[in-house]
Order: sequence, then C-alpha cells, then structure tokens
Amino acid sequence: MKTGKISEALDGSILMEDEKSSNSRNIMERFLLVGILCSHVIADSRPTILDGLKMLEGDIDVPSIPDRPMTLEHHINMFTNANSAEL
Repeated sequence: MKTGKISEALDGSILMEDEKSSNSRNIMERFLLVGILCSHVIADSRPTILDGLKMLEGDIDVPSIPDRPMTLEHHINMFTNANSAEL
C-alpha cells in the first residue's frame, strides 16, 4: 500500500472485465483500506465501528492511513549510526 501498488493486494479473479470493473475495483480497494485502518497498530488511529461501517458503505471517505510509529530499536540504530559517522 505504501508503494502505491494496492491493486496487487486485490484478487484479480474476482474483478469483472466489463464496465463495472472500475467500480468493483474501487469498492475492493476501499474495503482493503478500511481493513488496514481498523487494524492499525496505533489504537487511536482506528475508526469507531460506526465510522468503519460508514466507510465500507461509502457514506464517508476513508481517511489517509497514518504511518506506523518508529520502534525504539530504529531510534537506537539511528543514534548509533549517527555517532559512528561522526568518528
């Protein structure tokens, strides 16, 4: 999803090759994004059940998915690598 290749996560066998294919692809992408948002590692970033249902039904837009926070290990590695570069 981060690389913009969300369509690669979709099951192509479900999509129809007619005029409805664009609409069915959009629906599948919306469902995938809502699923990712509902399982976000940051609990405060997850929608309420009511908002999740409204997103699935298309009544409200799916917001952009926030980035995951950096881990403590990532911060330590950044600090260690910065100090090594200074030496």
